[in-house]
Amino acid sequence: LAAEKGHAQARYNLGNSYLLGRGGFAIDVNRCVELWDQSAKQGYVDAQVGLAKMYELGSEDGPPMTIQVDPQLSFRWCLAAAQQEHVIAMVNTGFAYGTGRGVEQNDESAFKWYKEAAKKGDKNAQCNLGFCYEEGRGCEIDLVQAMFWYQKSAAQEFQNAMDAVERLNHNQLNE
Repeated sequence: LAAEKGHAQARYNLGNSYLLGRGGFAIDVNRCVELWDQSAKQGYVDAQVGLAKMYELGSEDGPPMTIQVDPQLSFRWCLAAAQQEHVIAMVNTGFAYGTGRGVEQNDESAFKWYKEAAKKGDKNAQCNLGFCYEEGRGCEIDLVQAMFWYQKSAAQEFQNAMDAVERLNHNQLNE
């Protein structure tokens, strides 16, 4: 009833019921996406994240898939969630900009989103930000900043960052 009355969270939850076939509902991916879309347009961040993932991977119920992979729609919803400071969405938005998946490739925008998520403590973003500083992607090369962010990520036991710290230390010793 709440979903019918326009409650964003209820729409999202009802969409989940259709996606998973719970609560006496048959699985209906189209109905799920319809409800999530309504919820996402109301600004409900979990629905935005759900749609971003759905359009990134497709509905995984095929072949044929009910919902096809759509990188542009995935990016649209990921960006909407990132703008609401959803940390994982911020990292994924940075990745989309960095790789050009669903949006025109833009190193400066990738750097911006990685930095925002890194400041919130995300180990993936911290490692990616370290890489940006190391390679000069979207910023000037700054090995001190690269090491700083790699170390923050490595402190969370992120293997890529631990490898980067070791590599930078080794390179500095050899110079």
